[in-house]
Amino acid sequence: MTEEKQQQRYWRSVEEALAHIDQADRGRPRQHFLILGAGIAGLAAAFELAGRGHRVEILEATADRVGGRLWTWRSEDGRFYGERSAMRIPHNHDYTHHYLAKAGLGSGDLRPFCNSLGTGYFAIGDTLARETEYSQKIYPLFHDRLTPEERREAAQNPGNLLGYYQRDVMNELTEERRAALLAGDFRDPFLEQLDRQSWYQHLQSAGASEGALDLMGRVLGIAAVWDWSMAALLRDELNHLNPKFEEIIGGFDRLPTGLRDRLPPGVHIRFNQEVEDIFPDRKVVQVRDRGSSAVRFQHFQNLLVTLPFPVLAKMPLEGVSRPKTAAIRGMGYASACKDLLAYETRFWEDEGIFGGRSKTDGPDQKVEYFREAYYPMDNIPAAEPEPSGLTFQTRSGDELSGMFGLYVGTTEEAAPNSASLDNASESRAKASTSGPATLLGAYTLNDGAKALQNLSPEQRRAAVIGSLEAVHGAAVRNPVHHLAWSWDDYRWTQGGVGITEPNYLVDHWAEAKRPEGRVFFAGEHLSIAPAWIQGALESSLREVAEMLRTSGTEGEGGGDS
Repeated sequence: MTEEKQQQRYWRSVEEALAHIDQADRGRPRQHFLILGAGIAGLAAAFELAGRGHRVEILEATADRVGGRLWTWRSEDGRFYGERSAMRIPHNHDYTHHYLAKAGLGSGDLRPFCNSLGTGYFAIGDTLARETEYSQKIYPLFHDRLTPEERREAAQNPGNLLGYYQRDVMNELTEERRAALLAGDFRDPFLEQLDRQSWYQHLQSAGASEGALDLMGRVLGIAAVWDWSMAALLRDELNHLNPKFEEIIGGFDRLPTGLRDRLPPGVHIRFNQEVEDIFPDRKVVQVRDRGSSAVRFQHFQNLLVTLPFPVLAKMPLEGVSRPKTAAIRGMGYASACKDLLAYETRFWEDEGIFGGRSKTDGPDQKVEYFREAYYPMDNIPAAEPEPSGLTFQTRSGDELSGMFGLYVGTTEEAAPNSASLDNASESRAKASTSGPATLLGAYTLNDGAKALQNLSPEQRRAAVIGSLEAVHGAAVRNPVHHLAWSWDDYRWTQGGVGITEPNYLVDHWAEAKRPEGRVFFAGEHLSIAPAWIQGALESSLREVAEMLRTSGTEGEGGGDS
């Protein structure tokens, strides 16, 4: 097996990745490594390099914070917290769980995160319904615009309609093709076509009517993401088949801060260091010290860049090759917003909601956007069903289960009926509603996020609270705190996550991941698991192994993966 083929398999097992790092490091001299960015990718790389005796320096642009997009908001009095970005971990993401342990976090620091419990609401246009009332109240809104076949699939569950229009492509996704897709090998015309199409275009070509597209887009929420490449979407789905999800009790920033506090000797993090340009041929980076405004050129032996591509794209990059520059500037980033609302009492629990989400759309303050509201998970009943997603059979005979679970929620297990909701509410109301909690009032992506971030603070607050008021009534009107967060507006990311649009994987992916001399690139945007902590870690360890394997050479250093 060639080294390139070995690299394709790094993501499958953290143990395998670490074994490759050990092999690449064996017999090499101890060296100096410079890392740009103290996010989870940079911290993991520093942890592994310093743990093997190498000297590591990290340049971080913020004044005193590590973690990148792992950033927990906390109220000044410490009574409330919520996540600006990462908020769930698939149980089968082994890289993430490995570094949770390295950060000193065990099973007692995690609890279940349920995307859907069947107890939330749909607010579609002017219609409000519980998730259990989909067939009676939501489906009729679309019935007259569906074909007879679509009615048969969509009448009981909107996820069945998505499965109906995905089954042909899933049937062709054999084990060999899945391996090639995950490896970024698009020589197969079938796989190439998947990247040439957006999810919307794929559903159109599969025969979905306008009514079916409207139903799936609004009820499942996929309109927020259906401009993304079908190939990229499938890569992401294959990365977390049928998982259970977990969250970190006390905040996701406990992972990067725990890892920072346990870094081996030999790591130095320098804060307030803004990189303004990179010169691979000269082995220097131009750095501005934001504390003193001094500008200097810093030399490096080996450089790992973990900065998001939108940040790199704003640099001159005159010393970077044209294909690499095109890959950096051509990557699309999803806009992402979160609006956190802190309340003294958990009024939603009076309605039998102890986790999961509600989905709403429609005009708010003359702005139309789809959003999900997520409820605190600390009181989830132990007996609730887990989201199962969709199951497909491929023509090679194997089964793919748990596909599209983030969108369709529970499809195979019955959701609690109204009587069980009343009983749950009655049994928990006195104990639960007395405690403070933070509600993720609106999680929006792409067009929805852009619509929100273009509002004034007052308009945005009114839009978010207004959409929730349509669901929960007057109880939502006066939160203790409202954090309105937009990743597009944050200087050190300038975008949410790097999920690619059509054509990028075929035209730019290999170049996006390719080193430039002794300059290497890592981050969730350069992985098969974009938007996940797992992706940042998988990408980071891959590049650590490659840096060590090619140390002492002046060539380009390895192939794409």
